[in-house]
Formats: sequence, C-alpha cells, structure tokens
Amino acid sequence: MTCNIEDELAAIVADVPKAEWSRLSADLKDSAVIQLLRLVWDNANAATGKSYTRLNQSMWDALRVAIDGGFSFDPDDYNTISEDFRFSRWGGVDKGGFAERFYECACVVDNVSACRAFEKWKGRNPVVADDVKYDHFAVSLSTNRCGGSRKRARLCVDAKFPWDARTVTVTSIASEPTRVVACSYVLTYTYTTSGFSRSKIDKRYTITPAMIQQERANRKDKQNG
Repeated sequence: MTCNIEDELAAIVADVPKAEWSRLSADLKDSAVIQLLRLVWDNANAATGKSYTRLNQSMWDALRVAIDGGFSFDPDDYNTISEDFRFSRWGGVDKGGFAERFYECACVVDNVSACRAFEKWKGRNPVVADDVKYDHFAVSLSTNRCGGSRKRARLCVDAKFPWDARTVTVTSIASEPTRVVACSYVLTYTYTTSGFSRSKIDKRYTITPAMIQQERANRKDKQNG
C-alpha cells in the first residue's frame, strides 16, 4: 500500500480538533508582543501554587519587557491585551489614567509602534511638543538609557516642557478631543500633617495639539522677524 505526502497531511489535519486549528491560526497572526504575553499567560504558576498576584505581576513585567525591548506592536495589540488577558486586573491605576505608565515607557524608549497602539486603544492622537524632558525615574527604569530630554517628542504623564514662559508638567491626557492637562509649580516648605509640602500648583493649563502647533509657529515667526 502506498501513501503520498498529500494523503499523510490530510490525515494529520483530520486528527486536529477545529478549535485547536483556530487557536493555531490566531497564534500565527499574532505579533511578537501577543505571543510573549500569551506564553506568560499560559505558563505562569505552572511550577508553583496558583497565585493571581504572581500572574498579574508577570504579565505587567512581560508587557514592560516588550516595550522596553523594542518589540514591534501591531495597531490592535492593546485591544487584544484587553480582551484576551484581563488587562483591567493588572494594567495599573496610574496617576493620570489607567495604564499610562506603559505609554510613558514607550515614549521614553521611543518605541513608536507601542505609542501608536496605545493611542489607538485610548482613542486619542499624539501630543508632540518641543524641548520635552521625561521623568528621571521613568528614564532610570529603562534599559534603553536613552536620556530624558528630546528636542521634539510625544508628551506623557510626568513629562515636562516649556509653556507660557514656564516649565509645566503633564498630569493627565484625555481624548475626544485630544488634550493634555499640565501644571507649573512653585516651591514651598509648608508643614502639613503628612509632612513638608515642597511644591504647590502655580498655573494649570489645558493644551491641545493645535495650541502647541500655533505656539511653535508664533515662536518661529518671532525668530524670523
């Protein structure tokens, strides 16, 4: 009895459940980011007792590795992360909004694909300013060691940039329409029940991308004039 290669492959295919084929097909289409997260999701706690704390921290670490390591993100990766990996349980309620530390990391290491995927998921546009300085702690966590200052870069929570003759710090980013809230501060040494307060808000601004573009154009006109 003879059997050609096509018959052998057909027999193999017939033995694989349809659900497994669907999973394999999805895996082949996944970005390296999703493949990494799926590997962690499927294998966390395999050699230890079940712990949601360990799983959640492992997923958080894996996503940071993907961003910091320069993995290429597909545009819909954050949607997949939200739907497949219970992102709401480990993404982090950061100051400035849910999961904003991942966006900050992407900005600091200049992983543009990660920035774009995050922006698409949040439904907002990038806000790009001049003379941006990133938070020193975020820079210290990055293996990229790229430095904290950029001549022109995306704004994220805790980023600083010049505005209205002041240095302001981004406190939050919103969508519909895209805008940042940024504050300038003055140093104080007022004693409170929780300790010494070293700064207080001087001015609070709501700034849109169009406002930044207009300010940049005005500055250029003054330089040329």
